[in-house]
Parts: sequence; C-alpha cells; structure tokens
Amino acid sequence: MVLGRAVDPVQYLTDTALTAALVLLSWPLTRRLCPSRALAAAIDTEVELRLRQPDASPAAARRGFRSPWAAPPTDALACAALLCITHKLLGKPSPDSARDTFQELIGHAKHDPQTANAIRTSTRRSSTLAEVFRRTPMRGNMHPPPPPPRRARSATSPLTGLELLTDRYATGPAALAWHERGELLPLEDALAAARADPSPTPDAAIALVTLTMERTKRILRELDRDEYEALTIARNLPKPVSWAELGAAVGMSTQGIHQQYARQQLFVTRSHRRTS
Repeated sequence: MVLGRAVDPVQYLTDTALTAALVLLSWPLTRRLCPSRALAAAIDTEVELRLRQPDASPAAARRGFRSPWAAPPTDALACAALLCITHKLLGKPSPDSARDTFQELIGHAKHDPQTANAIRTSTRRSSTLAEVFRRTPMRGNMHPPPPPPRRARSATSPLTGLELLTDRYATGPAALAWHERGELLPLEDALAAARADPSPTPDAAIALVTLTMERTKRILRELDRDEYEALTIARNLPKPVSWAELGAAVGMSTQGIHQQYARQQLFVTRSHRRTS
C-alpha cells in the first residue's frame, strides 16, 4: 500500500527508494520519525559520508555524475532507519494527508535541490506518489524564511544553554546546520546528549540543570492550565459538581481543592494578560 492505495510490490519498492532519497536530502527534517537515537545517528553518519563525496554537489550532477543521494545505504542501521521512516511516510491514509509532509521534504532538500526536483518529476514514481507531487512546488520556488543568525561568541553575548549544548554535542548534518546557519538541536536531543556524556564540562552541566528545570516549570504550568480547565468544566455544568465531591475524588479536602483552583485561576489570568 502507498498512501492508502494498493500498488504492486515492485512499484512499492520504487516509491520507497524515491522517498528514502528525499529523507536523506532533507535530513534532519524527519528525525522525529526515527524510532531510536541509534538509528538517527546512523542516518547522521550516512548523510555526512555522502556530503563528503566529490559527486555530491549539484554542480557535479550537472556534469553528468549520478547523484549519490539516490543510492541505497550500505550500512545496515542506516538502511533500517530509512525503511522505518519511509514506511511511516508512505503509510499515511491518503495522498491529501501526505501532501504537506512531502512538500516539506522537497522544500528542505538543501543537500541537493536538483536531485529533489528530479525525484519529484520522476517517471518511475507511482500514480499515487505523482498525485502528491503534482501540487508540490519545485525546490527552487520555495523560499523559507532565513534562520536567525548565529549568536556571536563574546563576553558580552554568551551562548545560551541550548546553544552551548548544541555547540558541544551536535554531530553530522546537525553540526553543519549549527555552524553554518545557527540551527539549534531539539531540546530533548540536547538534554539526552548531555545526560549521556560521561564527563561533561561544568558549563554543559549547568546548562543541563538550567534547561531541565525550565522545562519542568513549563510542563507544570501546562498541567496547571489543564487542571484549571477540567475543574472549570466540572463547576460549569448545569448542575455543578460540588467542591466536596471533587475533593473526595482526588483525595483532597474541600478547602484544599478550592484554594488550588483559585491559585490556578490567578495564574491563568495573569498569563493571559501577559500574552494579550
């Protein structure tokens, strides 16, 4: 099945190969679809190796070299990772549900836009994949907003915690994106890398603590909003649930749950004023 439609096995493999090439060309856009950090790291290495190949540039492709991005990986882990991601992409229920995703893949195919456009117009694709690409702009016609410039490293403008962890732990294409365009690692990836470091620097350890505590506070604020919303729903029913019933349901006193609701109401109101 390709995007909810039956295709023969040979065509499925062809669509898989074309989609896998787009995943490599746009990496690390689809990192979130990778089932593990080890598999994502395998694709990091695979992309870095291809970038080092002399025929990996668009100029080389124009001179008649076959693009290395179309070749399957020789590393088993990288191959497994690509198959996992392409299975998820081609497993979407319909062409319409996949159009935005494939448009992103084409738009972020920065390693070799010419090959991305060739995949988009390939005659080997299935009619289902062709339907997705039909309304997808060519790579050269897409102009995403430029990323913010990288912060200068100076005593008056020190790196933030996430910038520091990105600078220390980013590898492969992520390191290239950081050094050339100032793109940061996803927060969870940066924290995981710092936790896995057997000998972090004091600055990295401080950044880990600071970012983890900030994340915890943010999560708690979101949970407070959720609890406030749930209590508000219960109290706004045509026959409101009493504070005594609500307190008993969650193991709190009537006064305790009422006071908690009042605190959450004050927090939500202040947050709304700050954002309005």
